[in-house]
Amino acid sequence: VLSNQFLNATNALGPADAGDSGLGSLAVTGLGDDGQITLTFPVPIADGPGPDFAVFENAFADYYLELAYVEVSSDGATFVRFPSHCLATEPTEYFTDPADYGGLAGKHVQGVGTPFDLRLLAGEDGLDVRRVTHVRIVDVKGDGSNLDSYGNPIYDPTPPWGPGDFDLDAVRVLTARIEISAEQAAPAPALPGYQTLLEYKAALDAPGWTTNAPAQRTNGFYRYRLVK
Repeated sequence: VLSNQFLNATNALGPADAGDSGLGSLAVTGLGDDGQITLTFPVPIADGPGPDFAVFENAFADYYLELAYVEVSSDGATFVRFPSHCLATEPTEYFTDPADYGGLAGKHVQGVGTPFDLRLLAGEDGLDVRRVTHVRIVDVKGDGSNLDSYGNPIYDPTPPWGPGDFDLDAVRVLTARIEISAEQAAPAPALPGYQTLLEYKAALDAPGWTTNAPAQRTNGFYRYRLVK
């Protein structure tokens, strides 16, 4: 049975905990056995070089990993699951080996997110990897009743004293889709936590850019820059 503290979905929002507590952060959202949560991103995630987002759990050690499937969607209706594998062959109450798992969130300790690359899902029906708006995390119960992409049972800790469910700390976007319109009247691109600066130079070979940009109908070159 999960306490109300761990049923608070807002704990899954914001930055991930640094992981400096020996017992792991308690500011997490517990999914419960076979539970799930879906996060919506107002600025879409895009497929870029390398991993595009990371999922953070609150594991205090790599020998006690609580795992989850990860699914993404471009419209909030059609979800595609990342392929996964499990090499563990026996049920366990406590001990895990990170090398046994792939494609599952929770493979890393608190403060180290498990990365996911949208390129792996390119071409899947109903999914635009250039514009992912939803990420769904689905708990793996860990008793072998859930299967990996190859039909193998997935085993992670199923302790006798309570649920061994996935505890979501955060999802961090690594590649955001920033859209810029050619229309001068269109709003500037925005990304939460960043300031948008319009910069200008009269010629491409001119030194530096200035934030003292003239009206955009003035001859020259303009660019937007997002500053933390």
